[in-house]
Amino acid sequence: MSYYHSTMLGKKPLTSIAPKGEYEAVPLNGCPEPIGGDPKAGFPISKILETSFSKTIEGAILGGGRFCEEGRECILDIYETEEEPDVDISGCPYDFGVLDEVRYRREIPVRKKMRVTLSSGFIGEFEYAYPEEGSALNEEWLMFMKEFIAEQLRAGKTRILPIPRRRKEKELEEVLESYGMSKKEWEEHQRRAKKFAVEQSVPL
Repeated sequence: MSYYHSTMLGKKPLTSIAPKGEYEAVPLNGCPEPIGGDPKAGFPISKILETSFSKTIEGAILGGGRFCEEGRECILDIYETEEEPDVDISGCPYDFGVLDEVRYRREIPVRKKMRVTLSSGFIGEFEYAYPEEGSALNEEWLMFMKEFIAEQLRAGKTRILPIPRRRKEKELEEVLESYGMSKKEWEEHQRRAKKFAVEQSVPL
């Protein structure tokens, strides 16, 4: 089985990837648990260095896309490995399952699979995945984005375009309804959240 990892455009292809980051702590044979059971409070961070991969290309693209700068298109290199992961949290709740996430705690060999470009319009869709301050995840919208990426890849496209407006509005209405929010309430929430971020100098 292959596993995938995305990186920002690099100067030269990688041949291996070593664990460098501290991620959400994973209990032995379990799933990451939010602090106090509230995902808005965040997750305990492990001191074990890890690197995250995905069981799917679209999951890797989605995971990397979260860190792209809003308002600009973003180029990602996708790497592939067949090494068995040390941690498998692809069946866990929150974004771990949506991203089909696995992790490595050792350096592993990789080969470049492909390069994709995320349009600035698509990157802007990430704001809908987090309808509340903090880490509250809108799993339905994130899954919608992942399925859209998969469709683009199946069509042979390596530039992920913005989601068509009519399709997005229909999906957004359904997602917000599941959260008990109207579109007007959502827009007001976003306005207040951005104002708060500017006042506190906190990036959204």
